[in-house]
Amino acid sequence: MTIRGKRIFNYRPLVIFAVALALGIVIGEALYGTHVALIVCLCALAFLFVLIFSFVKRVRKYFYIPLALLVGLTGITASNAVYDANCIKDYNGEFTATVASEIIVENGRTKFYVSDISCDGKILKYKAFVYIYGELEPDFNAGDVVKLSGKLASNPHKKFDSYYVSNRAKKIGYFANADSVVKLSEGKPAFPLNIQMTIKKLLYVNNDSYTAGICQALLLGDKGAIDDGAYENIAASGLAHVLAVSGLHITALA
Repeated sequence: MTIRGKRIFNYRPLVIFAVALALGIVIGEALYGTHVALIVCLCALAFLFVLIFSFVKRVRKYFYIPLALLVGLTGITASNAVYDANCIKDYNGEFTATVASEIIVENGRTKFYVSDISCDGKILKYKAFVYIYGELEPDFNAGDVVKLSGKLASNPHKKFDSYYVSNRAKKIGYFANADSVVKLSEGKPAFPLNIQMTIKKLLYVNNDSYTAGICQALLLGDKGAIDDGAYENIAASGLAHVLAVSGLHITALA
């Protein structure tokens, strides 16, 4: 082994810990949907190695390796189990919810997110992405409580599905294809959403739509208002990275 390799493995245990943790997560995700007994056996085996590495003097300093593997494996397995336990499979009928985003009307569809979903008397844990075919003129806004009628289905979990991971990070667990939406009561949007909506309103009041769309992407990372042609030109110029949420946006917010 080279001197450089020895330095990495002898003096950088955090690197090995991170690799073992990632390996545990990968194994746990790969075993999603398999028999619970297999996962329990692997967790027990990893725990056994933690004990062995802890009490055997010659390898005691490496006990963190099986520990990281165990943490990654149990962490992703428990996370998936909690998600599955809190999601319904399919539901057809009426349910109430709070509008948790702006309402976007484009390309023949009306789209928005909802939270605090009440379905058959049960409050669901995750948010839902709602779409309605047809460009409506909604009489409801972010923060309002609405009653929806249609199909509500859980976001499917497939192994190593990046869309699933993205939705989990945003606490989105459902997709809803609604036939109708009726406003029940008015409300106020959550504080972060209210700030975003206020900024967007100021941008569009004081600028033309093209300029406001560019500013919206630069300040908030929201590229939804930039048309495909303009975005292709920005990407061709090598400046697309400034439209992604990054340190630039955190600095602007600060």
